[in-house]
This record gives sequence, structure tokens and C-alpha cells, in this order.
Amino acid sequence: MRLSSLLDSPTWTGAEAKTFACLWDGLPELGMQPISPSRNNARPPLLATPNSSLDGHQMVAAWISGIPSSLAATGTTAADFNDFMTGYPTAAGYTYVHDGTGRPQYHLDANGDTVGVQMHWSAGERYPVPEEIRVARLSQAVRPYTGGRFYLFPQALPGRPPLHPLMTWWALLYALSMLARYHPGAWAAAIDVNRSEHATALEQLLAEAVSTVPALVLEVLRTAP
Repeated sequence: MRLSSLLDSPTWTGAEAKTFACLWDGLPELGMQPISPSRNNARPPLLATPNSSLDGHQMVAAWISGIPSSLAATGTTAADFNDFMTGYPTAAGYTYVHDGTGRPQYHLDANGDTVGVQMHWSAGERYPVPEEIRVARLSQAVRPYTGGRFYLFPQALPGRPPLHPLMTWWALLYALSMLARYHPGAWAAAIDVNRSEHATALEQLLAEAVSTVPALVLEVLRTAP
């Protein structure tokens, strides 16, 4: 609770508890190895690449990638995209480059499995947009992450801002530590590649945690007031 408060990250009660799979879906490193492939409605973190060359007309811009390609399928509409984006509350106020029909102008991402959209946010009345205002406005929408990357993080709790990624990691690792400590037999079965369909995914989580969690802690310490 104390760390969540310091990070301005929402907390939840037992009645609001999220599933392990929901928290898993909220981390960029784990998107390619879902713990529950059947979660078709999952909203992943979306990679945001700031594009200052397209800033203008009192707007700031970023290329948003990692959007499910199903939203670009024939027959989908702008309403489908806007409904999807309700899961990313920090992106509120966005506009996007459209294809002439009102639908976003989707472009296939490099991985071939997802799509991207050029998005913009209002940055006030000054033109050109001063650098400090551009950075401040983008930081309201996208969050810096490890390795100099930025993401739009999905909402985990209705009506609340997204969890701070460090708290998402903490919740996942805490849950696994409780499983390993109090149910060692179940833990051993979960990480056994011969018996568990989740063993490879859990192995990836633990491998990523070794480098990512210390980097996030360092980032928090560096940016603390």
C-alpha cells in the first residue's frame, strides 16, 4: 500500500482482486508469451514512439504500435477502435490519422501480427510547441519504461488509472512467491515443462524479472522528488 501510494498507483480490495492473467497482460515483456492465450479481449501495453517531426498545430505526436490486428480487419469501424482505447485512460483526448472514412489509418507493425496508428494530443495554444510542453503533454499519455521506451499501459481496475508497472511486477512476483512457499507441490508442477503448459511462460517471467525489476526500481529512485 505504501509503495503504491508513493508511485500514485491504484490499490484494490479483495473484492476487486484481478486475475493473474490480467496482471500478466499488463507487462510489455510478457506480451509475446501470454499466460492465457484464450484472453482474446486482453489489452496489451502499446509501444509509443514519440515523433517530434510531426508535432505541430499545437499538437504532439506519437506512433502507437502493438494494436491487435483484428481492429484493422474488414468491416471494423472507428467505433471499434475508440471502444478499444477506453481501456487506456491516459490516452484520453487523442486524435489519429484516419483513412478518409473516419477509421484509423492502420499500418502493419514489423512483427506482422499487430498494427500501428499515428496519434496526436493537444498541447495548448503555443506554436511551435516548446520542448518542455511537448514532453510534459506526452508524459500525461505515455509512461517511460526501461530501455528508453514509452508505453500506453492498459487500465486494470475500472475507473482507475493504470497500475505503475513496478507494482504490476510486484503483484505477479508476490503471488508466485506465495505459491512457492505455501504450495511447493503446485509450484513444482507449474514449472515442470513435462507437465505444465505454463512452464515456459513462467520461466520467461522469472528471467525478465531479474533485469527489468532492478531497472524499474532505479528509474523510480532517479525520478523521485
